[in-house]
Amino acid sequence: MGNIGEIINMILPWILLLFLLYFTLVLISYGIGLIRARKKDNSIRLALNTLGKVFFGALLVLYLIILLNTIRLEILIWSQPGELETKIQAALQVPNLLTVFTLLFATETQDIFFIGKKNVLIGNSMFEFRRMKRIQYPKKHKISFIYGQKQYTYSIRFVDISQLKMKITK
Repeated sequence: MGNIGEIINMILPWILLLFLLYFTLVLISYGIGLIRARKKDNSIRLALNTLGKVFFGALLVLYLIILLNTIRLEILIWSQPGELETKIQAALQVPNLLTVFTLLFATETQDIFFIGKKNVLIGNSMFEFRRMKRIQYPKKHKISFIYGQKQYTYSIRFVDISQLKMKITK
């Protein structure tokens, strides 16, 4: 039974590191998509309500603090004298919290709405208002619509709903 525990302890940090890399790439992709959307439509503005701005601001600050502390701890681990195997094991344990928080941050940022004159950017997807069909609000904090024969459903918990409805009804 001890061998299985050791194998899990050896493999799990590498798997978590792969998750960290994947969700970091998701965040980078989101940032690049936002920059491209801004180049395409300069009128795009953030459409969060006050609670959303506070929530995402706090989430961003916490993410940056955890990221910087993880980098600092990694530098400290690698600068200390010791065996290479011990350093590798310690260095693989450090980013576990960052991995979980990156997962949370990546999933939450995909629900941020940016509203422009003719378009809405949700996550990495740009939609034209005039091509959105059958817009419904099935639950209090959800929106669903058909765009190009495909149905989309998004959470609008932190979105300024009055601003969104005003643009959709035009």
